[in-house]
Amino acid sequence: MPTSVELIWLASFQVWAGVMTYLGGWLSDRWGRRPFAIMFALLTLISVWAVTLVPDGVPLYLACALLFGFNNATWVISFAHSTELFPTHIRGSGIGTTMACGRIVSILAPLFFGVVAARYGIAVAFRLGALAWILTILGYLLSRETSGIALERIERQASSSQAPLAPAIESSLSN
Repeated sequence: MPTSVELIWLASFQVWAGVMTYLGGWLSDRWGRRPFAIMFALLTLISVWAVTLVPDGVPLYLACALLFGFNNATWVISFAHSTELFPTHIRGSGIGTTMACGRIVSILAPLFFGVVAARYGIAVAFRLGALAWILTILGYLLSRETSGIALERIERQASSSQAPLAPAIESSLSN
């Protein structure tokens, strides 16, 4: 049974996550999806490493709270950004494909984590898992900014050479 102190910490994680979720969305609306997604993904990566380096007790709770908040800020920006990347005629398929790829990672991650943690320890598993955030950052660096771009412009770009997806991928999604 958790103690009241643990319950207070868990509640504070949720409050912090709510604040960071709102802040991530608000900042990305004002000044761009990509820069803030990259910043929060980098802060999440650093927070994962911090969790493995700090001592138990309050420092660990604080590191976990930062991890939780920065992860939520990145998460909310990813929803807005990913829906804005696809023209309307393939938006559902594009988001479905994107989310399905994320599910594959979610399925494989616990297996990877368990094998690595059993062999090398939980800190190594966390650190190696944190490196996946580099892929997130790379994805944002390779994508285009979508904040403030009208759906009509996204449609025009999709029908020109400025399409965000390779023509073969776009044609397979629209079939």
